[in-house]
Amino acid sequence: MVGVEALLPGEIRDSEGFALKRLREFAGGRICARRALAELGHSGVALRRRADRQPEWPDGIVGSITHSNGYCAAAVAPAGIFRAVGLDAERIGVERGLWPQICLTPEIDWLESQPEQLRATAATLIFSAKEAFYKCLCGAGGGWLEFHDVAIKFTEPKVAENGTFLAELLRRDGCRDSAERALAGAFRVDGEFVMTGLALMACS
Repeated sequence: MVGVEALLPGEIRDSEGFALKRLREFAGGRICARRALAELGHSGVALRRRADRQPEWPDGIVGSITHSNGYCAAAVAPAGIFRAVGLDAERIGVERGLWPQICLTPEIDWLESQPEQLRATAATLIFSAKEAFYKCLCGAGGGWLEFHDVAIKFTEPKVAENGTFLAELLRRDGCRDSAERALAGAFRVDGEFVMTGLALMACS
C-alpha cells in the first residue's frame, strides 16, 4: 500500500497528522504528479502544499491532482501553453437527494431525461465537471465558487463512456476575463469512476 515512504521530506512535513486513508491518497497523488512532471523534465520534485492547500508546482508548470476512494491521477502542462488545468475523478454515486444542492434547473432536467440506470453516473459527471472547473480557475488565481455558480452542458444528449462538455461561469462579479467564463472539457466513465478535465489556454 502507498504510504509515507513514497513521500519526499517536504511532503512528509505537509502530511503530518493525516489519517491513514488521507495519507495514502496524498501520497498516491504525489506519485502520479511526479511521474507526469518527469515527462516534462522535472524529476524528483517535492510538491509542497501552499497555504490554500493547492500543490506548489515547479516554475513554468501548471497542474492538477485528484484522488477519490483509492483512485489517484494528475495532469501537468507547460505554463507557456496553459494558464491552468483542472482534473477531477469521482466514484459514481451522487444520489437524487443531492441534485438540488449541486445542479441548476436545466441540469436537473437533463438528468431526468437520462435512462434511470444512468442517472447516478450523469449526476456524478455534473459534480465532477464543476469540481474540475473550480480547480482550473483556482489554478488561474480565482477564488471560491459555489456549485450554482457554474452551469454544465454536455455535447451529447445521453451519457456515454466518453464525451465533452461546456462549463460556464454564471456569476458576474467582474473578476474574470472572458476566456475564464466558458471552458470546454472532456470526460470518461471507467467502471466505478468518472473523470473530467479541462484547461485554460495561456494568453497569446
